[in-house]
Amino acid sequence: MQVDLMALYRRWGRPDIGVDSLAEWLCFAFALPSGEKFTLQREAYNPPTPGFLLSVTNTLFSAEAARHLVKALDIPEACIIELSSEVAS
Repeated sequence: MQVDLMALYRRWGRPDIGVDSLAEWLCFAFALPSGEKFTLQREAYNPPTPGFLLSVTNTLFSAEAARHLVKALDIPEACIIELSSEVAS
């Protein structure tokens, strides 16, 4: 997903920070009223692209759901730039 880090800061506040054996990660986590969850995450210091990885629960794993999640972020310039080949149309 293409979305500006500072736009996320302004709209949703500071991200959570996670660390694993590969890197430190910026993570914005969201829960929908239905109970479904999704996150936006990217490597903190040397991201390979300026975008974020959108990670979702199974019921949100579709192109249609991704479009709804982008809209729910309420950041006009946010957009999906690539979908996994496993995502249902």
